[in-house]
Amino acid sequence: MPRSRGPNDEGSRPAPLIITTPHPTVAAVELHGSLQRADIERAILALLAHPAYEGGMNELWDFRNAHIARIQASDLMALARFVALHLERLGKRTAIVVGRDVDYGVARMWEGYAEQAAPQERRVFRDRDEAMAWLVPAAAHPESTPQPASA
Repeated sequence: MPRSRGPNDEGSRPAPLIITTPHPTVAAVELHGSLQRADIERAILALLAHPAYEGGMNELWDFRNAHIARIQASDLMALARFVALHLERLGKRTAIVVGRDVDYGVARMWEGYAEQAAPQERRVFRDRDEAMAWLVPAAAHPESTPQPASA
C-alpha cells in the first residue's frame, strides 16, 4: 500500500504563507507548519512575484508558527545558494524571527552559510517587534526623533 504524502513531502501542497507589508520599506513573510527547503524556496519566489513587493525592500521572515529544525545542513547550504541567485532583487536587510530554541539554532546555522554565499545584513530574532525596529531604524521615523527646542 503506498504511503500517503504529508503536508511537506516532495510534490505535496506548499506550506501556508502570508505576505504583508507592515511598513513601506518592509515585506513580511509568515510561514506555518513543518518546513523543508523547498517550502522556503517557494516562499522566496512568491515574495518576489507578490504585487506589493518592490525590489530592495527589507524582509521579515516570521517562522514563529513554523518548525525548521528538520532542515538538514546540506539543505541550509543549498538555500543560501538559492538566496544568492536572487540577491539583487532582495532587500539589504533580512530579519528572521523564530519562536523555539531549536529553530533559533537552525536559523543561526543558515545565517552563517548565507553570509558566505550571499553577503547581506541579516539577523535572527526571537521577538518580531525587535526585528521590525532593526529593519526600520528610528531615523526612518522623523516623528519619533526628538526635535530641538526652539528659542
